[in-house]
Amino acid sequence: DTGRLIQKRIESGDLQTPFTARDVYRRQWSGLKDAKQVQAALEVLEVHGWLHELSVRKGSGRPSAAYAAHPKLLSHQKKG
Repeated sequence: DTGRLIQKRIESGDLQTPFTARDVYRRQWSGLKDAKQVQAALEVLEVHGWLHELSVRKGSGRPSAAYAAHPKLLSHQKKG
């Protein structure tokens, strides 16, 4: 499941928060290459409280969505 793959990337420290959907699919990780699937999984993770959507504005353009992980996911990150 795409959501679980994203959770694993956060827990392993491969994906630092906050991050965007683009940060996930542009890395071409197995099972996380499709932008629509990644976006749908991020929305599900947000609904279930594992992610919190942030509005990020860069320059004068429209704001984009970034995601911050729930502290429970971050507490599982491997210590370097």
